[in-house]
Amino acid sequence: MNNGADHMENSKHERLTVKDTMQVVVGSFTGALVFITSSNITRISDDIPYENLIIIILTSLLFSYVISYLIGVRRLGKKKMRMFLGIVPQRTLLQYISSVFFSLILFYLLGINNATTPLDIVTKRTLVVAMPSTITASAADLIESQKENTP
Repeated sequence: MNNGADHMENSKHERLTVKDTMQVVVGSFTGALVFITSSNITRISDDIPYENLIIIILTSLLFSYVISYLIGVRRLGKKKMRMFLGIVPQRTLLQYISSVFFSLILFYLLGINNATTPLDIVTKRTLVVAMPSTITASAADLIESQKENTP
């Protein structure tokens, strides 16, 4: 019965609440919507080489990490980041997955992608839009957490 020890271990890590999750969802949806509808992102992303997609994915994760933790570290205090598989912070992963999801869905809902759009084009468009969407998700998450800590 290590319930007490497990509870103490869990209390040393940040908690990802429903409110945090909703902030990320709103931020990633808004970011994806703005970039899909207000720029030539479709044309640009269709021509991006696959090698650059890896850089885009890594940059998205890095920006999410930097915005969420290096700028917002005051919020954590003595708590540690909760990691997924010991390598990626949970919050960063949530921001990126949410951004990819909404980017993909919005391309179809807005009629830019359809059933005949080739999978490689769908992938490129989704991952390119997920980059700025991840940044807006991270910023939305940070703004809310900073608001909570303001006296």
